[in-house]
Amino acid sequence: MKNSSKIILLVALAGFLAAAGNLRAQDKLDDLNVVTVALKLQLQAPGYNGKNGLTRTYAKPKAQSLNTKNLLDRLALDKQAQGLYAASSFPGGSKLAVAVDHFVVVKSNNELIVDVSDIVSFKSGTNDILSGSVNVSTGLASKKTTELILVALNFDDTFIAGGSDLKLFVQGLDTISTTDSTPNSSSGKYTENTSDKISNAAGEGQSGIAPFVVTGSIKGSRKTTLTYAPPAS
Repeated sequence: MKNSSKIILLVALAGFLAAAGNLRAQDKLDDLNVVTVALKLQLQAPGYNGKNGLTRTYAKPKAQSLNTKNLLDRLALDKQAQGLYAASSFPGGSKLAVAVDHFVVVKSNNELIVDVSDIVSFKSGTNDILSGSVNVSTGLASKKTTELILVALNFDDTFIAGGSDLKLFVQGLDTISTTDSTPNSSSGKYTENTSDKISNAAGEGQSGIAPFVVTGSIKGSRKTTLTYAPPAS
């Protein structure tokens, strides 16, 4: 198993820079990690002074949902403001995904719409805790492996004039499951399935001038056909 293909929520800066010129709108992307989020923001409510002037009372935090569709809506406005996307919304069925270590938005048929990795990014922790069986010869899962790794999601469009003015980070323990089929003896092709989930993500951020804390979950899913290349003898 190669880390770049099996870990859905891992963005490598070196890979991002190397591939930056290779993603073009309307390209159809074959190897995609589709990301979904379900977050709950609790925004600071304004306070008000009591009649006696001795107390200041604050209402309960204002709850606001932030899901994948909400993020896509914000990203469409951001990219329009940057002059990189013509419309104010993406087509129905659009997906947020990772491709070649880029965060991208793709159509339902996996056709690239726009690169959004200047706004959305992931960072991972140092320790990758592995369980399950790995084929010593190929390095592939045999048949399934599970990994635990700390992951943080960052969203920041505050640098964009006319953007949605949102900045947040959430982090949590990512559980990653990978299965690999046996490579074809002639072609070397095999199928890899990866799924992962951060169940108890937590973080903080700011929407406009309102600070908030955030909780929720992040999921990823990927299925692709790869080619096994035996190491040179």
